[in-house]
Amino acid sequence: MAGLQHGTISTLATLRLLDLSFNEATGKKPVDVAYQHESNKALELVHEKKFAEAIAIFEQIEKEHPGEYIIASNLGTAYELNGEPAKALHWIQEGIRRNPDSHYGSEWVHVKILEAKLAMLQDSRWLEKHSVLDLDFGSGEAPAMPVSLADSKDKQKKTFNSLEYQVEERFPFTSAPDPIFASLLFDLGNLAAFEMTVEHSVAIQKLALTFQPTNADLVKRRIAYFDRIAQKTAFKKNMSTGLHVLIYVGGSLALALWVISLKRRLEKKNAAKAPAVPSPSNQKQRALSYLLLGFLVILAASFLTTKSLGRAKLDSSGRVVTYEATAKEDLQANWPVYLCGLCGAGFMVRAARIRFGSAMTAEK
Repeated sequence: MAGLQHGTISTLATLRLLDLSFNEATGKKPVDVAYQHESNKALELVHEKKFAEAIAIFEQIEKEHPGEYIIASNLGTAYELNGEPAKALHWIQEGIRRNPDSHYGSEWVHVKILEAKLAMLQDSRWLEKHSVLDLDFGSGEAPAMPVSLADSKDKQKKTFNSLEYQVEERFPFTSAPDPIFASLLFDLGNLAAFEMTVEHSVAIQKLALTFQPTNADLVKRRIAYFDRIAQKTAFKKNMSTGLHVLIYVGGSLALALWVISLKRRLEKKNAAKAPAVPSPSNQKQRALSYLLLGFLVILAASFLTTKSLGRAKLDSSGRVVTYEATAKEDLQANWPVYLCGLCGAGFMVRAARIRFGSAMTAEK
């Protein structure tokens, strides 16, 4: 997502008026060359913020070439930018009728946004009692799945995908404060806790605060709740990974010691003559140094942070479930841990070789 330097007057102008690419993506016919020039001219007028002139051109094209999705969509956008949400709503709904798959089937969110704008014209405090999407996640610190979505996992995912798409499309052209956009982010953050992870939810909810939502206190409580879950899960996973590393290193060390012991017996059996005997005290000090160094490296490995494995999400009932990483994700996230573990094992093996070598030489 980009920055917030654009003025609110340019909201959606660039992306909405490039619906040709979306038509092609959904298999719809591209703009008729008969009115391509006029459509481009209207687009330029929108960029110049001459919305009334652009609307006049789009209206004329609609009369001459009725039924085109892109014209209905552009008319809806132009009316919205011109501060006429009622007419904008009419044309966005008409665009959906002509092409239900436009914007990957997410234009129902645009309809909800326009309906919210109309409601706020009647009641400036409308958002204090409603959300733009009419989704109620409860007023507690832990979100509850809205009744309208609770009965269908597929409906939850589609709602999340549509909202995510619309938010990403609008974000670069939306400036704070914008309580309507904040409401969209709040709902997206709540859904992210169910569809993705609580870490994603925290990031989105913090972003919502920058747009000054009407329910800022609730947003802050949700952030605090998810932060606690994330920290607890990360700690558990970190300790679990540390134990895993210690077991891994311990097994490697045991195997190495067995190999060294076998080598010692073979060398003792086949040695023709005894080599020079090194100083036992020096050998013990060297072995102790390597042993201590290996222990410290393994200890450091066991406490390396592994946040990518310490994730959690909510199921439909609101229960916290742990995010399980795949073997590939585990390796990508924890390769420094395993590398440190191997280094520590190497130091311990070196200590064992020095100690056993010293003892073997003394016996000879």
